[in-house]
This record gives sequence, C-alpha cells and structure tokens, in this order.
Amino acid sequence: MRSWFNITAWAQTPFYGEITPPPELRSLIVKGGGAGGGLVVLINNLIKILIVAAGLFAVFNFITAGYQLLASGGDPKKVEEAWTKIWHSLLGVVIIAAAFLLAALAGQLVFGDPMIFLQLKIYTP
Repeated sequence: MRSWFNITAWAQTPFYGEITPPPELRSLIVKGGGAGGGLVVLINNLIKILIVAAGLFAVFNFITAGYQLLASGGDPKKVEEAWTKIWHSLLGVVIIAAAFLLAALAGQLVFGDPMIFLQLKIYTP
C-alpha cells in the first residue's frame, strides 16, 4: 500500500468488485475450467457475431451504393437503383438497432436482466 497526497492505492485490487452471475443464471453456466460456457454464453456470442456481420454488410452496401451513385452519370435509372440500395442499407441499420432492443427485452423478460445477452464477454481458453 502506498499513499500520495492522502490517496491510497491498493495493488491488484479490482476497482469494479467481484463479478458474479445473477442467481437465476447460475444453473445455466458450466462450472469448471474457468472459461465459462452454457446457453447464455452461446446466445450472447451468436448475437454479437450476427450484429457485427450485419453492421459490416451495411457499411459495405453504403460504400458500394455511393460508388454506384457517383458512377451513374446522371442516368435516372442508375440513380434510382443507388438510392434504393442506400435506403435498404439504412433499413438494415434500423433492424440491427431493433435486434439490440429485442435482445434486451428478451433478457429482461426471461432472466430479469436486460444486459444478459448484450454483455461484452467472449470466453476463450
């Protein structure tokens, strides 16, 4: 323990405290190995992977639609196709945001914690 200007610093003591799962989830988490597991972790990782993939796809669509709009040369049909692609990409982003809301709602209804499916944890060996 060191003290500077009446501030105490504790070595190797996490400032956030101990993290434990809620009581209703303890039966779903696999014990042993320290790596975690279970249904909640699987669903959590699948949701994150799908949302990241959908976000990357939406960004890719925005970029290609922008190039398509620039390369249209004033042709009304090509401009319309580019704007349609942009609107579809925006709709995809709205669906991604709705997926966050639905995951939070499902977590609240099933487990009593809206962040249970949205926690940023990926377990690795």
